[in-house]
Amino acid sequence: MEQEKIYKIISKHLSGESTREEAQLLDQWVNTSEENRSYLAELTRIWDTSGRMHLDLDLDLETAWDKVSHRAQEVETKVEVRPLHGFLIYKVAASLLVLLALGGLFYKFLNNQEATVYQTDANQRMQVILPDNSEVWLNQNSKLEVGGDFDQERHLALTGEAFFEVEHDPARPFTVKSEELLTTVVGTSFNVTARKNQLQQEVEVSTGKVQVSYEGKDQSVLVLEPGTKAIFDRSSQQLKKDTNQDLNFLAWKDRRLRFRNAPLLQVESVLEDYFNVDLRFNQASLGQCQFTGDFEDPTIVEVLEVLAMTLDLDYTLNNGSYLLEGDGCKLTGN
Repeated sequence: MEQEKIYKIISKHLSGESTREEAQLLDQWVNTSEENRSYLAELTRIWDTSGRMHLDLDLDLETAWDKVSHRAQEVETKVEVRPLHGFLIYKVAASLLVLLALGGLFYKFLNNQEATVYQTDANQRMQVILPDNSEVWLNQNSKLEVGGDFDQERHLALTGEAFFEVEHDPARPFTVKSEELLTTVVGTSFNVTARKNQLQQEVEVSTGKVQVSYEGKDQSVLVLEPGTKAIFDRSSQQLKKDTNQDLNFLAWKDRRLRFRNAPLLQVESVLEDYFNVDLRFNQASLGQCQFTGDFEDPTIVEVLEVLAMTLDLDYTLNNGSYLLEGDGCKLTGN
């Protein structure tokens, strides 16, 4: 789609004047790349912010855009910048100038320094040490993008799952963009799960405090403490806070599995995620059997052997799927 056309559609979208056809075209454009998605999200946030700002500023909007464009031209990567069309869109240009003066929020997007990308495949995990000595553990099938200006602004983007241990730095908040959510901290440790094929995103806190925000139609901001988590439901677009009762939310990182009177249906879900395997029962009633046990860096066979002995089960591997078979529970509530 021509840039001229998409700018016009974005202008009408922000001012609430886009047609249904234009909204569909915008959705298609956003879904073509993560860069387009981030660009629209940033413009929307700035637009909303400018609507809430009551600053006594005498701005020449033409000059404002000229300054923004001139600054963009100084970027070594020579990002092409064109003014957004429509009278109302100049509100964005003025907001950009104000925000640039306040800290360069939009300039970081235009300043398209090459990001550092870390990516894992299936059954692969990775530890990353960031320039500020913060540490990140990437789970399998995950992607982490670290901006080229990380030394100035500690901004990252995550798809998948990762655990963060953040170096304390009040002057530079640490933010993680994960699909619809933005997680902001100063110094703490937390886990983020944001997979594109799942209906829920989660943020679980281990230490310190974390702020999680959703900037959709119903803007929400939660503050999480250790032992709590944020859950975002994509279907309802709702963000809520809950107690974290999952003993295994860091199993992928610590290589440890723990179960306390856990229904076998829950054990099945944890094992499938941890080992990236498929498990099935020969009868649904097996899912209600309870199991208690701990495993340190186990293999799938080691876990299945213990389950078989404890619950009087048999297991077989057929076409890449493990089938658990049994008549009932030998021990429950153990």
